Amino acid sequence: MRKQILTLACLLMATMGVNAQISKVALQHRGEVTLYDTDQIQLAIDNSVDGDTIFLNEGEFPGFTVNKKIAVIGKGNGETKVTSNITIAIPNSPTLTARVLDGLNLINSSNIIVSNAVNSLVIRKCQFYQISFTGVVDKVLIDRCYINSYISLSSNVVGMDIVNSRIIYGLRSNAYTPSAVNIINCFVGNGTYSSVYNESNATFINSIVYNYHDGSDHLGTGCNYVKCAVVNQNYGIYQNCWNVYSTVSSYTKDQLARDGYLGTDETVIGMYGGPTPYTLVSTAPKITDYTLKVDTGEKKLNVNVKVTPQ
Repeated sequence: MRKQILTLACLLMATMGVNAQISKVALQHRGEVTLYDTDQIQLAIDNSVDGDTIFLNEGEFPGFTVNKKIAVIGKGNGETKVTSNITIAIPNSPTLTARVLDGLNLINSSNIIVSNAVNSLVIRKCQFYQISFTGVVDKVLIDRCYINSYISLSSNVVGMDIVNSRIIYGLRSNAYTPSAVNIINCFVGNGTYSSVYNESNATFINSIVYNYHDGSDHLGTGCNYVKCAVVNQNYGIYQNCWNVYSTVSSYTKDQLARDGYLGTDETVIGMYGGPTPYTLVSTAPKITDYTLKVDTGEKKLNVNVKVTPQ
């Protein structure tokens, strides 16, 4: 049944991509799909129940509030655009078992606002301006995301992992943040402002921290080289990281490898390296070998396919 539902959803999304006039919001509930107009995403959410999935095709959608334990999944690659803020306000402090947002591109400097307490919140493959937490959150996972501004930390953040992501302006905090916040395989900062300040006591692992040095209390003061190890930092714990001071605001994977930004596993550190790096380029498995045999006696077609990732 799960395969049938997935196949139906894929066929639906493909059909919506061919015909731009068809409704672009698809509410999937127990194997049945209901279509809504593009501007009716909130109505689809209001009509959903816990465990449902809402699929969005390419195009622009208004902001919305997620107030149930559902998943909202876009096409990815920046093609599903949300024009204003998304609020996550699921009642009763739930512990979630599935991702909430996936494959969405929040444009117009739009933010993600987590207003209620929640555990095990997953946001994946999204682009957004900022994310803030006015409710207490624990076991948050931000995976393969592109954050155009900064992550706003506070005492409401009990535990959070940010992995394989790009954070343009780094971390901000108005209060001491527990070290249970982990930044893993990320590229933090762009050299314009301090990337980590105001007691943002996160743990950085296998990441690039790209800081602005002005001689004040910012992280890495006195590091005057294009590349240097992070030492004597004021805020945060650093494991196998590089602190970058350069006029270059972005690196390709080849440039990072050339300049020696290698992790302990011999991969390029930051979101461009590691086993599951952040990328905006979609990939598909490649068929490297196959056999095809016809069994006339049993009237069967026997197919064996070898697939490897590209």
